[in-house]
Amino acid sequence: MSAKAFTLAFEGDIRAFEGNPLKTDTPFGRPVASGIGDAFDEIDMLTERVPTLEAEVLRLREALTEARTDLMICADNVRDAAKTDPRWEGVADKLMARVAECDKALKGETP
Repeated sequence: MSAKAFTLAFEGDIRAFEGNPLKTDTPFGRPVASGIGDAFDEIDMLTERVPTLEAEVLRLREALTEARTDLMICADNVRDAAKTDPRWEGVADKLMARVAECDKALKGETP
């Protein structure tokens, strides 16, 4: 809420309130917002956390991008190894499937 607004709480059950809370005159004027419980405090708290969460998401994206690159390098090495050692056959495909999962996550898609 802005500095020109304040929270005023009333005891009671909101379901028992008759009429529109935003069209109710009070000694303080008409309300500009209506919420239940500590909804406004929660909004303020969550809004304050947004920059921290954005930074965390950025770090996770960077880590996932690095892991994706490592998987691609590993898959190339495994492909080369599979040319001389049949035990590596199919492993590169599994690694590339993980790369595809990383791609989906980086695009915001659910796996």
